[in-house]
Amino acid sequence: ALSDIAERGRGVGALQGLQHLQLDFSECKALSDIAELGRGVGALQGLQHLQLGFSSCSALSDIAELGRGVGALQGLQHLQLDFSFCKALSDIAELGRGVGALQGLQHLELNFDSCSALSDIAELGRGVGALQRLQHLEVKFGCKALSDSADLGRGVGAVERRQHRAR
Repeated sequence: ALSDIAERGRGVGALQGLQHLQLDFSECKALSDIAELGRGVGALQGLQHLQLGFSSCSALSDIAELGRGVGALQGLQHLQLDFSFCKALSDIAELGRGVGALQGLQHLELNFDSCSALSDIAELGRGVGALQRLQHLEVKFGCKALSDSADLGRGVGAVERRQHRAR
């Protein structure tokens, strides 16, 4: 079972000319540490399209470094992250801050379906609300512990108002 992707993360960071990256770690149930992957992704300053799959990585709980890495990608236009069925994932605040830093982002898809430990998405809502150029937004939740989605609603509302004014 794949549980350590640190070497892959360092390898990704060496691919400086990369514009499109798609990695799928789905079903890696023992995978718990993706910090090195987050740092590697953050080094890819030319990246425009990022798609990462962690569906059913049931031991994955800390994605803060991935959030910081994503936030460093100022040229990113398309971001798709799948954390569905990551039952240990409880904190996505750093990811929310990272997403909010992506001023050129046009397409955002996030899947948190059945992330039963996830309860606070306020920072994600604020991050989405900061996206000036967003044209496509898809966020999936199925989180039993989710208590307050008001900030996500306000963030989506801010995107909608900007799109309406641009017409």
